[in-house]
Amino acid sequence: MFLKHSLFSTILLSYTFCLAQQKEYDGNVVEYKTNCESYFLSHKSEAGIKEKSCANFLKNHLPNLKDYRSDVALNYSKNSLTGIHFSFHQTFLGTEIYQSEIKINVNKNGIIKSIFDNSVDTKDWTNDIVSNHAVNVITTYNGNPVPGIQTIESNFERIRDTDGYLLYERDTRSYAIPDSQVTGNIFHPDPLTTAQVAYGNPYFDNANATNASLNSQMQQVPFIASFDGLNFKLENQFVRIQELDLPTAAPATSSTPFFLFNRSQDGFEDVNAFYHINEFQKYVSQLGFDIANGLIDVDTHGFNGSDNSYFSPTANPQQLIFGTGGVDDAEDADVIIHEYGHFLSESAAPGSNVGHERKSLDEGFCDYLCAAYSKSLSSFDNLNVYNWDGHNEFWNGRVVSTNRVYPTNLSPSSIYRNGEMWSTALFKLRNEIGRAATDSLLFEAQYSYAQNIAMDDAAYLLVQADTALFNGKYYCSIYKNMLEQGFLPFYQGNPCGISSIGNPNEEFNLGYIQKGNSFTLFNPELNSLTLNIYDLAGTSIKSIHFHESVFEHSDESISRGLYFVEVSDGNKHHTFKWMNY
Repeated sequence: MFLKHSLFSTILLSYTFCLAQQKEYDGNVVEYKTNCESYFLSHKSEAGIKEKSCANFLKNHLPNLKDYRSDVALNYSKNSLTGIHFSFHQTFLGTEIYQSEIKINVNKNGIIKSIFDNSVDTKDWTNDIVSNHAVNVITTYNGNPVPGIQTIESNFERIRDTDGYLLYERDTRSYAIPDSQVTGNIFHPDPLTTAQVAYGNPYFDNANATNASLNSQMQQVPFIASFDGLNFKLENQFVRIQELDLPTAAPATSSTPFFLFNRSQDGFEDVNAFYHINEFQKYVSQLGFDIANGLIDVDTHGFNGSDNSYFSPTANPQQLIFGTGGVDDAEDADVIIHEYGHFLSESAAPGSNVGHERKSLDEGFCDYLCAAYSKSLSSFDNLNVYNWDGHNEFWNGRVVSTNRVYPTNLSPSSIYRNGEMWSTALFKLRNEIGRAATDSLLFEAQYSYAQNIAMDDAAYLLVQADTALFNGKYYCSIYKNMLEQGFLPFYQGNPCGISSIGNPNEEFNLGYIQKGNSFTLFNPELNSLTLNIYDLAGTSIKSIHFHESVFEHSDESISRGLYFVEVSDGNKHHTFKWMNY
């Protein structure tokens, strides 16, 4: 079943422990915190969708907030297409507790749908831990509070104790004017895909040299740039090409409306990144989401010439830095969209990319986005990610076709290999229901993400997003693909006809009619039947035995929403959807 655990029997429906760039580093991953508690609910907030009512709900129901000295403070609130998402942090006597995010996700009908809780138990803490006025954050070590001073220094978040000793350090980066129309050269999405060839002479890096074969794969495209009266510049309200990091390479400008560089010239990467980010920004906005509305600064020749790239959320404006080692990263649209994906994720759920599985989800999210983007341009070699930048002598690239499954093959060290499981499930879903539907589900779910969530939590959030956006239209496609990758559990009698051996379930003679918030079952064979009602998390809401030829069901105590009704005679069964409205 979907059921994970029950905490508050009258309100909370499910609970679990969740474990919390581009190229990968496979060294051991050390996280400050490795678990949170996640709850999937269907609870009506009588006080409405307000910051204060959500904060009061958390303080009344979360065990770690029972201490009168413990409170919550708002980090941010975000509006998605179907709900409002509040992020709080826990405080002790007014001082922030580090990585204590509590995320509460509420739909627009005032129904609380999920909570992700990183709070800590403070009942045994003493008041003197905040006596030093320099302390701006409290960390925990082996369950004990440690007062600290938090700073951001050159992309690193650092916490020191009051004696200056470094307690914790976190790299916050994620690796991987008037307008005028201009024309520029790009790869669309990369030269191997458009030529439909494998990497190798003459389609190879060759120390950044160009040749006739690579030049033939460039495409001239129109796009909008800014004009200051003298020069055209690669900047607008969403993207600016800047010089931010070594090596120094001045951003490309032009006195004419033409940016016709080739790959051996620095200006080519500037144009390529600017074009693809703008195209993706327009796509996200056209789907109705606001997560691409912010400004991002981009340096296509940075990271000290490394063969890697990263997103920096702590810069203002936030930054994408692309390395130039091996194949220049900004020559490959997959790398560009991957890094831009980190920006979108941070925009949807700020500060949430914390925890091993949460970071794995982000890498998978970004790999999926760039794979789906490339496939929208060409289906050639579409299961490989970073076709031009990787899968060569420089590094192996990644795929969206892994046979690894969660949690059996969860790596304790590589968020990138873990991410392949998530991107594979998403890419299969995209091939089944289409890119726009998959991306809408994914972006909507992204607003609900929180620090330290588990990878299977994200699958449940997809199901919730489908209910909210599409009235459960894609449930079976989501369930099948997430089940295959291990992110959702198999349960007998699922409504999708999936058995443990993959065969459709057998059924007996039964009729069904829905009437508003009730339904009627017709049992012409007068079988002795058992009716079970499940919510989308697989939690059993109600069980009834009946044998009448006509059985009518109505229950006003069941919250509005989409449910699954399973009727069984002990051997065979029927399963169907019930929209209680």
